[in-house]
Amino acid sequence: MFDKIAKPMLCAALLLVVASACTQRSDPTFTQVTAFGILQVTIITSGANQDADGYTLVVDEAHTVSIGINETSEFNLVADRYDVHLQDIASNCSASPNPLIIQVFRDQTSEGLIEVTCT
Repeated sequence: MFDKIAKPMLCAALLLVVASACTQRSDPTFTQVTAFGILQVTIITSGANQDADGYTLVVDEAHTVSIGINETSEFNLVADRYDVHLQDIASNCSASPNPLIIQVFRDQTSEGLIEVTCT
């Protein structure tokens, strides 16, 4: 007789515990993993009267580096889309593309080329 009463009561109590756990709000904790990639930008300069003191390479107005007239620079960046600007170009020179728009992907090297032509 005890089994006939105890089992249903035990099941009912267990059901209440499970149901109450489902109604309690809990905020899950997420661990954010930042994905990095490498942005590699190469500058190639051609023509006469080249800009001997080099240029300034600016990535999204956040990363600035001096770069030579025929040089490559690398940045370890969060995977995202970036605008790369070449600045401090002599008036007799032009750069293309400028800005260079490039996508950096997780665990990959994204390569970009800016060509400077001087006259």
